[in-house]
Amino acid sequence: MNSSDAYTDIPLTKHAGPSDDQYGLWDFVPPEEMHNPEIVPSRKNYYNFEDETPEMIRRLVDMTNEDRWSFTRNKSFYQQAKFMENFKDDSEIVDFSSYYPTYQDMNVVQMRSYFTIRKMLRLGLHPEVPVSYLFVYVYELLMNVGVKTPEEGYELLEELFESYRISEPRISVYLKYWICDYIVYYNLADKCGEFFNKVIQSDMDISALADYRNIDDTLFFDVLMRISTYNIEKSKAYGKMPEDYRKILVRVMRHAIPVIESREHKKIVNVCFGSRQRVSCTMFSGAVFYNPDPPMQRIFEVSPVRYYYCHNGLWSVERFQERNIRRNEDKLGMIINETDRRIRLKFHSGSKTLKRMDDEEMESLIQNVIDEYAHEKEEAARPKIEIDLSKLDTIRSDADVVRDAMLTDDDKIENQNVMSDYDTISDKELSSVDTVSDTVLDEDETAFMHLLLNGGNWKSFLRGKHIPEGVMIDGINEKLMDEFQDTVIVDEGNGPEILEDYKDVIIGML
Repeated sequence: MNSSDAYTDIPLTKHAGPSDDQYGLWDFVPPEEMHNPEIVPSRKNYYNFEDETPEMIRRLVDMTNEDRWSFTRNKSFYQQAKFMENFKDDSEIVDFSSYYPTYQDMNVVQMRSYFTIRKMLRLGLHPEVPVSYLFVYVYELLMNVGVKTPEEGYELLEELFESYRISEPRISVYLKYWICDYIVYYNLADKCGEFFNKVIQSDMDISALADYRNIDDTLFFDVLMRISTYNIEKSKAYGKMPEDYRKILVRVMRHAIPVIESREHKKIVNVCFGSRQRVSCTMFSGAVFYNPDPPMQRIFEVSPVRYYYCHNGLWSVERFQERNIRRNEDKLGMIINETDRRIRLKFHSGSKTLKRMDDEEMESLIQNVIDEYAHEKEEAARPKIEIDLSKLDTIRSDADVVRDAMLTDDDKIENQNVMSDYDTISDKELSSVDTVSDTVLDEDETAFMHLLLNGGNWKSFLRGKHIPEGVMIDGINEKLMDEFQDTVIVDEGNGPEILEDYKDVIIGML
């Protein structure tokens, strides 16, 4: 299975205490002797029960009424779950809704419904039921209630995720995080590739970027596309000459990154992702969870640059920051954008795009790389003439024989040197006139943009042109997508508007 979403680490708040060694888990209560159902003080107030109510359900009601303290709620739920671990029921399914649901939030009929649903889930059936029941079942699995090994618990959680990811997105959103925690908490290192796949890919990109001088061009280009805010692969110009784009861009980056590192006094990885940090995190955040024997010490490797640590029951994670950067702050994205613009001009591969970069040194670097590549490509395209020098002596000898055979005795005179004149035709560079206008918009679209910018009566204009509003907006957005990589005109219910971020750029274009 393939999860496309990233894992988010949520900081753990420490509890106050006399020393670090005495900090407790957010849900940890020192284990006591397990609740013995034989000594549950039954109140015998069964007059609210149906006659056929199972004895186990009656005992569970007593247990839920026994402890209403929120501080020990997780521990009580764990004890109740272990007590009901093997119970099965066969009852009708009734509605149930609760935040952080446990047995304590259910009435008798809902309890019977839950254990009926749990029986079906354990048989591999996945009925459509109120999602609060499913959360209770997930909480049980996170605590390994009803499973013999963590490996078995992982398989059931994964099966649940796959079965309800479409029909019940509310639970699948939590499950993808909790399963990651489950893998770390129960030390299932061989399962990392499933739910940690996105963060592992990100960590691999970080490692590759750190070794940008030595990685191959294909990997380098792919890494740049994943970490940059400017994806050149979406450009129509790229589609016309993808191989050239890839080679030029990688060559530009190999020259540009040392300049960036020198300016920032940092490695490129730290420029893009910040420093590697170790922060506290909460395992199974948002779940009702308790473990009477939690791990106290552990080091768990997700990738070479991402580790989880457990010290005295407290968890932390060491990793680089998630890359979340605005487009105009992305140094790599700016370089890619300027490279795209200059490739278009050099090879006439697409319409002009606006100049965003204001860095003479970097612009000169980019242009030099493009010019050098263009020259190499031109030289490689010239026809190659190969001469086999080893055969020249034979050719000369044969020519002498033929010559002597054609001459008479009277004609045998001193040979004269004959010079052959060759017309030398020099190659001329044809400078084509760039007839592409500063904007790809036609006359009507340009007029429409002016009206939007100046608050004009665009409705009357469209009526006079017999152009539907949606057709005009979609046409402009499609044409400008290649330049902005974004929607320029939006309509949020008050009529079409040009996004504020792009107004100055649009004014410059028009």
